[in-house]
Amino acid sequence: MNVKIDSLYKSFGNNHVVDNVSFAINDGELVTLLGPSGCGKTTVLRVLAGLEQPTSGTVRVGEKVFNDATHATPPHQRGIGMVFQSYALWPHRTVFENVSFPLEIRKLAASERASKIAQALKLVDLGELGHRYPHELSGGQQQRVALARAIAQQPTVLLLDEPLSNLDAKLREQMRGDLKALQQSLKLTMLYVTHDRLEALELSHRMAIMDHGKLVQMGTPDEIRENPVNDFVRHFIS
Repeated sequence: MNVKIDSLYKSFGNNHVVDNVSFAINDGELVTLLGPSGCGKTTVLRVLAGLEQPTSGTVRVGEKVFNDATHATPPHQRGIGMVFQSYALWPHRTVFENVSFPLEIRKLAASERASKIAQALKLVDLGELGHRYPHELSGGQQQRVALARAIAQQPTVLLLDEPLSNLDAKLREQMRGDLKALQQSLKLTMLYVTHDRLEALELSHRMAIMDHGKLVQMGTPDEIRENPVNDFVRHFIS
């Protein structure tokens, strides 16, 4: 599903966190939002998810307008999956029950939930661990549970907020490959927030680079490496 964000502003008091950001994501494309901490990239992600309301601007997914001057669609009605930096797993729920949660909100029948959960866990190589609790899993396995929970609901768009930042370097490298393979096999439209240029360069179809709330440059990794628009971009990706 294609995504279009147009003239997005988000302010907290006098602090303009997102300043006139516009960009589009094509159906089945993986775009990374790349920039230093505090540049506004996670706020853009949260607005798209419906977890923050923009000060102004328009958010569209496919033919649906999720945010404009007149209304905001609630998060659970957007059909968007999200993987948080902290994974946000419930410690008192098993892996199966964690993945089940968004499907329960949608009031799917138990048999349909079970089928979707089994499929999602299989896709992330956790098919045999549905009975375990989060504290019994490694960091990488917890990340996979969060990913399974997001894809079980068959989202139109998948949002990921620094999903690999809590993993060690070796596991991050492995998970980058796994995420890229999953995105390609499911043809998911993905927006991936990171401050890690290596992640962005390896994963992206296109990169959107932000600084101080503004979208500075957007293009393929090769385009940005070969033609950085200014010194900030040149230094940030070098």
